[in-house]
Amino acid sequence: MFRATALCLVLVAASCKGSSNDCSPNPCQGGGTCVADLAGFSCRCPAGYAGKTCELDIDDCSPNPCKNGGDCSDGVAGFNCRCPAGYAGATCTSSTDDCSPDPCRNGGTCVDGSGGFTCVCPDGFAGATCSSCAEGYAGAACTRINGGVVSTLAGIPGEADGEGRASSFQTPFGLAFDSSGNLFVSDYDGAKLRKISPAGEVMTVAGSTPGTADGTGTAAQFYWPQGVAVDAAGNVYVAGNYDNRIRKVTPDGRVSTIIGMGSSGYADGPAAEAQFRDLRAVAVGRDGQLYAADQTSVRKITPDGYVSTLAGSGTNGSADGTGAAAGFFSLFAIALDAADNVYVADASNNRIRKITPTGVVTSIGSSAGLNNPRGVAVDADGNVYASGSYNHKIHKFTPADLQTGTVLAGGQRGYLDGVGTDARFGPPYHLAVRGRDLFVADRDNRRIRKIDTTTGAVTTAYGSGSPGYLDGTGRYALFNQPHGVARDASGNLYVTDSGNNRIRKVTPNGEVTTLAGSGSSGHLDGVGTAAQFSDPQGIAFDGQGSLVVADQNNSLIRKVTLAGVVSTLAGDRSNTGLADGLGPAARFDGPDGVAIDSAGNIYVADAYNHCIRKVSAAGVVTTLAGTGSAGYANGAGATAQFNTPGSVAIDHRANLYVADVNNKRIRRIDPAGTVTTVATMVGNAWLAGDVPVSTPPAGRPAAVAVDAGDNLYIADATLHTITRIEPAAAVATLVGSVGRRGYLDGVGTKALIGTASGMVIDAATNLYMVDSLNHNVRVIR
Repeated sequence: MFRATALCLVLVAASCKGSSNDCSPNPCQGGGTCVADLAGFSCRCPAGYAGKTCELDIDDCSPNPCKNGGDCSDGVAGFNCRCPAGYAGATCTSSTDDCSPDPCRNGGTCVDGSGGFTCVCPDGFAGATCSSCAEGYAGAACTRINGGVVSTLAGIPGEADGEGRASSFQTPFGLAFDSSGNLFVSDYDGAKLRKISPAGEVMTVAGSTPGTADGTGTAAQFYWPQGVAVDAAGNVYVAGNYDNRIRKVTPDGRVSTIIGMGSSGYADGPAAEAQFRDLRAVAVGRDGQLYAADQTSVRKITPDGYVSTLAGSGTNGSADGTGAAAGFFSLFAIALDAADNVYVADASNNRIRKITPTGVVTSIGSSAGLNNPRGVAVDADGNVYASGSYNHKIHKFTPADLQTGTVLAGGQRGYLDGVGTDARFGPPYHLAVRGRDLFVADRDNRRIRKIDTTTGAVTTAYGSGSPGYLDGTGRYALFNQPHGVARDASGNLYVTDSGNNRIRKVTPNGEVTTLAGSGSSGHLDGVGTAAQFSDPQGIAFDGQGSLVVADQNNSLIRKVTLAGVVSTLAGDRSNTGLADGLGPAARFDGPDGVAIDSAGNIYVADAYNHCIRKVSAAGVVTTLAGTGSAGYANGAGATAQFNTPGSVAIDHRANLYVADVNNKRIRRIDPAGTVTTVATMVGNAWLAGDVPVSTPPAGRPAAVAVDAGDNLYIADATLHTITRIEPAAAVATLVGSVGRRGYLDGVGTKALIGTASGMVIDAATNLYMVDSLNHNVRVIR
C-alpha cells in the first residue's frame, strides 16, 4: 500500500509539473487569480471582467441602469450615474428638492418641479433666477424706467395696400421692374417690400417691423430697405446700409440673406467674408451677376457670392480712371444698360458715373447742374435719367449729349402734377424706366410719380400721399401729420391733426373721434365739423372745459369747447404781423406752441415773429419776450431774442420752457420774464445749460415738456430721439436711436420714433406724444 501511494504521488507530480509553470508569470488580466489545474490553468476574474484570461471588460452601462435621463459612466466593476437636476441616488431614482438651497434671487419665489425649478420673479426682475432686470427696468435695484416703454395708443404709420392712388406708402425709396411689368418698391420707413401689378394693385410682398429676420412674407424683416433689383427668374434683391446686407426675395415671398455680415466694413472675398461699408443700391446683370453701390466703390458679386471691387478705392474721391484709380463720393443708386455698363448716382460729386465692364470710369452730367443725384436709370435707347434730390429736378441725357442734358421735369420743391418744369417734387430718389415712362420715388410726397419721357408730362401713378383720416379705435384710426397734444383731467387726449385740419379726441383706450374741423383749410368759427382750421399746431387745455389752439396758417388763436364749439380768441387772419391788443386787434405770424398757467394765462410761441406772446383769458395780448427779429440773446423781456420758437411747456412754478428751434436750444422764461438757456444741442447730443457751440449741431428741437419733478424732456426732429435732462443736469436718451428715423414700439433706445412734435405728461409721469412722421399717438410709460 505504501509503494502504490508513492507511485501515485510521483505520477501526480509528473503530470502537474507543466500546470504550475502556466501560472508563472500570471496570465490573468485585471487582477485575476491564476489556478493551476489538470487542463493547465484557469483564471478567477474579479467583478467587471470575464474571459479565459479576464481580458473582457464588462460594459456595466448596457443596458443603461440610470433612470430619468441619467448619464451612465462605465467603471471598473461597476458604473456611475450622473443624474440630471432634480434627481439623485445610485440610479437617479430619488427626486431632490431643487429649491433647497433657494436658487432664486431678489425675492423670487422658487417652485420645485420634476427635474428642475421655476423662479417666479417680482416686478422689475427677470431671468431663470430673477438675477436680471425685466424689460422697462434698469439699475442695480431694477427700478422702473420712467417713460422708457413705448407703445402705440392710436393710429398707424400710414402705408396701406390698395389700387393705384388709393394706396399709400410711408417712404418710397427704391424702384425696379420685373419682366412682367410688376414694379417693386422699397418702403424705407415702412420696412417693407411692396409690389405694384401692371393693373395698379399695390400689395406688400414681405416685411413688417424693422429687423433682420429672414422668413416668408410678413415674418421677414428689413432694416430700412433702399435699392431693389429683379433678376430674370423674378427674384428681388434688396440692399440696405443699416445692416449692409443684400437680401433675396423669391417670387413666393421667401426672404433670405445672401451676402453681408450685418456690420460696416470693406472686404472682398467669399460671401462669408465680404463686407460692405455703406450699401445703398443693387442691380442685376444679364449673366446674373449683382452690382452694388457701396459709398465709394462699385462692387461686383458673382452668382456663387464672391465679391470683388469693379471700380473705386474705398476712399472719397472724384477722379475718372480705371478700377481703383477712380474715385467716388457717396453712391446712392445704380443701373445697368443693355451692354452691362454700370451707371451710378454719385451724390456728393453731383454727377452720374459710367463704369464699363472692364472698370473704366467716366463722368456724365458734369455741366448739367446736378444737385445731389440720388436716382439713375437708363432706357433701351441709351438715354440716361438722373434725379436731383436737392433741386427737385429730373434730368435727361441723350447718347449725343451726356454732359449738359435737359431738365425733363421739376425744379421746385412741392407736389404738383404738370408738364416739364411746371411739375413739382419732394426730394426725388430712385428711378425706374419702362418703355417711354419714367417712374420716380417721390419720397417726402409719399407717392410714385410717372413721367412721359417724350413730353415731360408728370402724373401721380401710385400713392395717396396722405396717411388718411378715419375715426376708430387704436390701429383703426388714421391721422395726417398730427402736431400738438393736450390732456384733460379724465385722461382724454386732444390732438391737432394738422394735415387733416381737424381737432381729434383720443380716449384712454385709444378710441378716436373728431371734435371739430371740416377737414378743408379755412377759418370759419362754428360747431364741430362746421368749423375750419388751417394747419393747427399747438394745443393746451385750460382746465375750465376749453382748449386753446394755435391756428398757424390763419395766424389766429382759437378756442374750442369740449362740445366742439369753435371761436376766435385773438388775431386777425387778414392782417398778420406783430401787434399787441385785444382780440382781433392783436397780430400774430405763424403761432406754434401753446401753454396755459394755473391762472388761465395763455402763452404762445409766435414763430415767425420770433417772440413769446401772453394772452389773458379775456383775449388781451401782450409780448412777454423777444424783439420781433431773429437772434440769440438771453435777458429780460424785450432784450431777449429767439429764432423761430416752437413748442412751449410750463412747470408748477410758472416757468415757461421754449423750444428755440433754429437756435437749437431750450430757453426758460421765469415769472419775472427773464430768459435763460437751460439746454443746448452740441454735435448730436443735448447738454444741460448754455454751452458754447463751435460747429453747427446736428439736432433740432421739435417739442419740449416738463414733469412734476422738474425733469425736462426734449424731442429732437433730426435725431429722432427724446432726451431727459434731470434737475442735477444728468442727461440720458429716453427713447429712440440717434439719427434713426423709424417706427418700432419697445424699450428705451430699442424703440424707434419719427418726430415727436407734441408731448404732454400726466401725474404718473406717463408721457404722451404725437409722432407726426408716423401719423400716430404714442405713450411712453
